[in-house]
Amino acid sequence: MKKLSLLLAGVALVAFSFTSCKKDYTCTCAFTYGDYSYDYSYELLKMKKGDAEDTCTEWSDYYLAYGYEGECTLD
Repeated sequence: MKKLSLLLAGVALVAFSFTSCKKDYTCTCAFTYGDYSYDYSYELLKMKKGDAEDTCTEWSDYYLAYGYEGECTLD
């Protein structure tokens, strides 16, 4: 029984080591431009959290560069 438990623990450890830290995220943006308001959601698929944050920030910077007011947040 002890050997079986150790074997299962070893298999679980190996399986866990092959899993990726990549997940799906959503970048939600809310902006205004004059009298207009815009709400967007962008699906960021299979990305590391840091990469998803960078991408969401780039979307926010893009809109701000064109005179929109608002922000994007990572969900």
